[in-house]
Amino acid sequence: MTHIKPLGLRVLVEVNVAPAQSGLILTSEKTTPTEGIAVAVGQDVTLVRVGDIVGWGEGFTGQPIQSDAKNYIQILEDDLEYVKEGASA
Repeated sequence: MTHIKPLGLRVLVEVNVAPAQSGLILTSEKTTPTEGIAVAVGQDVTLVRVGDIVGWGEGFTGQPIQSDAKNYIQILEDDLEYVKEGASA
């Protein structure tokens, strides 16, 4: 569990990164995740709750944060494209 508290309209998202099935990466193309689980929300966030799965556009990276050996991004609520409410994985 992280102890990072986003401020304002920011959402802290644990990034879902699935390793390649074979464990080998056969291309040099870097893929960026576009979905994750909201683990903390700022006081002004209205549409996202902790535990919701959220998505954002491909190519958008947000502010990367590494804590507790996990990868997170901090993203503004307005930059999210969808929310799957209460759909914790």
